[in-house]
Amino acid sequence: MTTNGPSTSELDHWKRMCARLTTLHTAIERLHAAATPVDVCAVIEDITMNVIGGEACAIYVVDESASHLSLLSGSAGVEVPPRVKWREGLVGTAAASGHLFMNSIGDLDDVSPWERKLRACVPLKYLGRVVGAVAILGMRPSKKRFAPIDVELFDLLGRHGGLALNTAADAVQDRGPEKV
Repeated sequence: MTTNGPSTSELDHWKRMCARLTTLHTAIERLHAAATPVDVCAVIEDITMNVIGGEACAIYVVDESASHLSLLSGSAGVEVPPRVKWREGLVGTAAASGHLFMNSIGDLDDVSPWERKLRACVPLKYLGRVVGAVAILGMRPSKKRFAPIDVELFDLLGRHGGLALNTAADAVQDRGPEKV
């Protein structure tokens, strides 16, 4: 007996692909709809914790001198340093290199205490240069490792998060903080 049309496994594959595309599209739309850096940070935190499955995150921006990263936003109740030196530690090194850092194996040894629970560090880029970084700390118990969609979301956050932060900061500067 021959069948006409796709098999159940093919249909399941295409359903998963559509769901992935919907997730990515929604994340991009939300990032670019954010009007202020605070709004962009809220969207990034929501994506990292509720879509990717991180326990907490910290969002850093590159200082004008490019000698360190300054904390812009962090999840409530999480102790992170207000500044991270450029090229030092896992976060400073990932930001300086412009490359994603991922760790699905668990707590790390031989790193600063706050970086022990680091699961990913996503450099935020704008026009090819790093303008910040997102540190994802811990994973929900139900999340054992990163999935392919998570890697795609990291890439999206790196490209569109940096653009959204820069655009929102420029808009606030143009309007003035009293009109935000």
